[in-house]
Amino acid sequence: MPPKNTRESLLAAARAEFAAHGLAGARIDRIAAEASCNKERIYANFGNKDKLYELVLAEAVEEIGAATLPLPGEDAGAFVGKCFDFHQRHPHLLRILLWEALQTPTGGEVHDAARRGEFYEERRALLARVLGTAPGVDPGRLMLVLIGLAAWPHAVPTLAGLVTGGDSGTEAGQRELREFVTEAARRVVG
Repeated sequence: MPPKNTRESLLAAARAEFAAHGLAGARIDRIAAEASCNKERIYANFGNKDKLYELVLAEAVEEIGAATLPLPGEDAGAFVGKCFDFHQRHPHLLRILLWEALQTPTGGEVHDAARRGEFYEERRALLARVLGTAPGVDPGRLMLVLIGLAAWPHAVPTLAGLVTGGDSGTEAGQRELREFVTEAARRVVG
């Protein structure tokens, strides 16, 4: 479905641009050209490239979080499978997070850290309630490991192909990899 208005068109173009080039490499003129509007519309709607990036990043985090919420009745394998499927369908959102990691030095300032911290605190608590955690198991570390199982093959598809013997890029290879990571998640938690 095509974007309904200039703002949505600009956001879609910015999402693609930031996923491909990160904040530093993104160009306002390419975003404007992709959205079929002039650069002044970007400044009028968003202020500047940094503010546009912050909005795109916040929307990516929200979209990933909403689509990968742990649900009552799910086990660790079902949760990881859902995350795997989401990142397979939306690798551009994962790339936006990877660009953030590359562009933020360790210990550096994270955009909207307080709000995002609360966001993940809620997710950790929910994950602990849904999956249950063994005594002494930190729900945040567990969540990080489960997300890693689901997202890493999509974050580094070249490495995934090399490590798995080249079949992870095929439909059958993706199915087998998904089955493997969901079972691994069940074993980690179980």
